[in-house]
Amino acid sequence: MVKRTRALCMAGLAVLLCLSMLAGCGSDPKGSPTSDGNVGTVKGIPVATLSDADAAAFSALSHHYLKVDNKAQSTQTGTPVEVAEDGSFFDDFNNGIDPEVWGIAQKTWGGENHGVIRANVAYTADGILVLTANGDLYDGPLNPSPEDDDGVRTGACLVTQKNLGPGSYEVRMKAAPQMGACTAMWTFFWRTSSVNHEIDIEIPASTKNFKNSQFVTWTGEEVYTDRQTIPTFYHNDGQWHTYRFDWHTSPEKVDFYVDDKLEMTIEDTVPTIAGNFWLGVWFPKRWCGVPTFDTTYMLVDWVKYTAYDEPHTPTDKPYDYTPFRSYPTEPIDLPTVNYISNGGFEVDTLAWTTTNDGAVVTNPDTESRMLRLGGADASVEQIVNSIIPESDYSLNVSGFGMGDSKAKVKLDYMALFGDEVISSEEMTLTGDGFSQQTLAIKTPAEAERIKITLCGEGDGPFYFDDLYLTQPVRGDFNVVE
Repeated sequence: MVKRTRALCMAGLAVLLCLSMLAGCGSDPKGSPTSDGNVGTVKGIPVATLSDADAAAFSALSHHYLKVDNKAQSTQTGTPVEVAEDGSFFDDFNNGIDPEVWGIAQKTWGGENHGVIRANVAYTADGILVLTANGDLYDGPLNPSPEDDDGVRTGACLVTQKNLGPGSYEVRMKAAPQMGACTAMWTFFWRTSSVNHEIDIEIPASTKNFKNSQFVTWTGEEVYTDRQTIPTFYHNDGQWHTYRFDWHTSPEKVDFYVDDKLEMTIEDTVPTIAGNFWLGVWFPKRWCGVPTFDTTYMLVDWVKYTAYDEPHTPTDKPYDYTPFRSYPTEPIDLPTVNYISNGGFEVDTLAWTTTNDGAVVTNPDTESRMLRLGGADASVEQIVNSIIPESDYSLNVSGFGMGDSKAKVKLDYMALFGDEVISSEEMTLTGDGFSQQTLAIKTPAEAERIKITLCGEGDGPFYFDDLYLTQPVRGDFNVVE
């Protein structure tokens, strides 16, 4: 086993960070009750109640909580989207989501998902469309149907109110970066199973990683052409990329572009009937991986459609009615894509597994939740997927030490399959009070997963409050000091 060592020690008042080649965390897998009384197990981590003595000792600590502020850097006001007579338009979402141009979809297709829902659509003050996708580890407040109250596998889609014909369809966006959720743009007209005219760009086009682009044209449910290419980058690299297809009917062909580079031309099964243009993120039936995450985001900077004066069959059926109250009316802060699921321990999910004396407790200072590691050998762990080899990430950890207690965060870099560890690195947090540390990560070659293990060390308890694993290039994580 090859180990990678980083020697870095930072001393501060009651805080010490050391990165080194350390021994592994406690290996006892039996998951024993916590020292202060386990009152029940909810999914992955036991839930416990702090003793009065521990609660008083924690409240006496010097508290400083991690605050993340991702508000838009500007509040510029854009001009209303203008739609030309031929249907051409450009929309940068600086004025939110225009009901004259867009409907917000709420429906289900494809099986094994809970569809796309209107509650998952939002925008920021500087004109970024935010489309939320909730994976298998989501445990939030959404209630997409009376039969389901957990919101698992719910995505989000916009769809043009009008049907659009041949033309250039272009979107500048950041794909939802975790496997299992499909970022897509497509035209769609359906009359019967034999009349299904559709053009798709779908990402990822694999059950393994974000290397592939998928391009599809349809004229019937069983009549289609499906092609893939591999660009020179991973689609979940956190960068803005421009995706485009040019749909021609004279002669019949569809040209597919990524970042203005022609990736594929399809001349078979080319649609000739106008349809609505869809844009969003949804959960297919296994063909783009398993969504082992809680929440991720597809971001859209702008959309452009330029109509072509080419023969086609026009249609005038508008998109299904979207209640006006379903449109978001106020911008949100730019959300952070945190590759760690339930990094704040606020909800009950299967994201974390526990061994020995690890439990979720209520913070007596804030009434929020946190992880308590009772001492040596206490640990919890989580495997993070959808990692890009030889890429930059940032791990931000905050917590509270009690007396001589300390804790360790261990990162094991792993390939796509198997349990073999490519390399490892660790950080140790100590101190009687608040600890907050950031580790700049460069993933090794072939690493596509990271196992994150939080371990207690020493005699006293250590509390983890928030953990973030982010991509700095995304620019969606800003810590307020």
